[in-house]
Formats: sequence, structure tokens, C-alpha cells
Amino acid sequence: MAIDNELDEDLIAEGISREFVNRVQNMRKNNKLEVTDRIKVSVNSDEQLIKYLTKFNEYITNEILADTIEYDNTLDGYKEELSIGDFKCEITISKVI
Repeated sequence: MAIDNELDEDLIAEGISREFVNRVQNMRKNNKLEVTDRIKVSVNSDEQLIKYLTKFNEYITNEILADTIEYDNTLDGYKEELSIGDFKCEITISKVI
């Protein structure tokens, strides 16, 4: 029996989403937010990255304690330009008051 070692779209999306969570958690730390602080997130990136993230939106929002994730760049707050997988993106986080 052969093992299928091809990554399908779901596995790629899950890996990208986990990496996104890791990056946002680091941003929270860099911005000196408490682990319990709720945040809003804005992402500006390639259409494919947005597709992967929206597929795991519920998982991501739960992990990073986000009230919302917007897929544009309209949020004011702490901003970083990052690479996630092969995608470049700009992520902004803002503490919910």
C-alpha cells in the first residue's frame, strides 16, 4: 500500500491558518497585550491567502481571541508586514476596548 504524500487544499489551508495564529500571537506579545485581551484583526494580502484563512476563520478567531477579522486594511493599530508560507501580507491588530 502506498502512502499519499500530496498536500491537498485543506491541509495547506490548515497549515497556513496555524502559522497565521502563531504570527498574530507574536504580534500580541510584541504589542504588550495581555493574553486575555480581545482584539480586532485586519489582513491585507493575496486572494489565495485570504481564501485559506476564511476557511479556518472560526478556529483562528478562537485561538487569537479576535472579535473580528477583516480582509482589508482599514484598521488602525499595531501593524506588521509578514510572510506566511509563500504569501506576503500586512496584518494589523487593535485591542477591543
